[in-house]
Amino acid sequence: MMEKLYEYILEGLKNSPDFYNPNLHQTFESYLKSLQNAAKYLWKSYRSNTVKVDYSDPQVQAAYLIRYYPHYVQMTWEILRLSPEIFTFPEQINACFFGAGPCPEVAGLSQFLTEHSQQTKSIIVQIYDIASEQWKLSREVTKNFVVPKLWKGDISGVVRKLDLCSPNTFDPITEVISNCHLFIFQNCLNEIWNTSTTQENIKFLLDCAPLNSFIIIGDLLAYDQNRRILEDIAKIDNQRNDYQIIERRELEIPSSLRIPEIVRQNLLTGEDGLIPRYRIRFLFLMIRKGEYSSEDLLDDDIPY
Repeated sequence: MMEKLYEYILEGLKNSPDFYNPNLHQTFESYLKSLQNAAKYLWKSYRSNTVKVDYSDPQVQAAYLIRYYPHYVQMTWEILRLSPEIFTFPEQINACFFGAGPCPEVAGLSQFLTEHSQQTKSIIVQIYDIASEQWKLSREVTKNFVVPKLWKGDISGVVRKLDLCSPNTFDPITEVISNCHLFIFQNCLNEIWNTSTTQENIKFLLDCAPLNSFIIIGDLLAYDQNRRILEDIAKIDNQRNDYQIIERRELEIPSSLRIPEIVRQNLLTGEDGLIPRYRIRFLFLMIRKGEYSSEDLLDDDIPY
C-alpha cells in the first residue's frame, strides 16, 4: 500500500478538476510539466532560513503533493513504527494535528494503524493550520484518494484555522485537547516567527493533555530554528514530573518510495531546482504524559 503512495496522489490530482483540467492542460503529462515553475518556487522558498510560502495557488499545492508530501507521510510512519509496542491505541482515536497543511501525518498514522493497531476502527481528527482554508484542495486528495488506500477504518473530524504564534491560541480548544490521545506537530517549526509565544502555547498544551497521551514534534534538520525549538521543549519537559521522553533523536532515512516514470520525465527531471529527494533528514521528540517516579525520568537528558 505505502509503496504505491505516488500513484494515489497522482490519481487524486488527475481526478480533481481544481488541479488537472483536460480542456486546459490537454494531457496529464502536460499538466505535470506545467508544475515545474511551482516546484522550483517551493524549492527556492524552502532554502531560506525563514520560510514564507503562498500555498493558495493550486499549482503550488500540486507540486508540494508530488515533491514533498510522500516523504512527510513516510516521516510520520517511521517515527511511529520505532516504538510500536507503546502505542496501545483504543478502538477510536482522537488525534490533533498542528500545522498539518494537506495532512501527510494523517496518512502516515493510517499506514501505521494498518500494520500495528488492528483494534483501532476509527479516528476523529482535529486539523489545525494557519493556512487551513488554502490547503482545502490538497486535504481532499488526502481524504478521498490517499487515506482510504492505506487504512480501512473510518475518519471524521474538523479543520480549523490556528496560529501557533498567537498568544493563548489553544484556549478555545481546551476541551478538545483534554480528550485527545495523540498530538502531532510536523514540519511547521521552520515557519514559526514568534518562538517564545509558541513555547508558551505548547506549555499550555502540556498542562491540558490527558494522562497516557502522546505528543510528537518532528521537523527537518535543514533549519537551525527547528533544533532550537525542540531543545527548548525538551528542557521544559525535563522540568516537569508528568512527562517522559520516549524517543528523542535524529534520523536520516532513504526514501522507500519509487517515483513514477511519468513524474521523472515531466516534473522532477533532475534539472536545477527539480531534483528528486532520495533521503529524509529530520529530528523529533516523542513524549508521553503519565505519573512517573524520578527513576522513570532519568533518561530524559539524552542528547540529540
